Amino acid sequence: DYFISSSAHEGLPIAVLEAAAAGLPCLLSDIPGHRTFNKEIKCVELFGENEDPTKLLATFLKDGEELANNFLEEIKKHYSSEAMALSYNELYEGLKC
Repeated sequence: DYFISSSAHEGLPIAVLEAAAAGLPCLLSDIPGHRTFNKEIKCVELFGENEDPTKLLATFLKDGEELANNFLEEIKKHYSSEAMALSYNELYEGLKC
């Protein structure tokens, strides 16, 4: 019903992308990889080391379905095969001399 990651370190959080593809709202630890992801997507909740995750989970229980729908749309916009191909193309175009 929800994806919760309390990782201490992540790069690009592939598990979060997979959870989004399954339509799950995500509750993520407040670490650099998750913050970067949250900056782009803005449909996840971050919790800090000293925060009580049960308070954040209560928010998800109330708004989980809406968060999941928004999250899936944002994932498609930023991480679909089309979006990634365009990003790579822009990168390659920028390398031309």
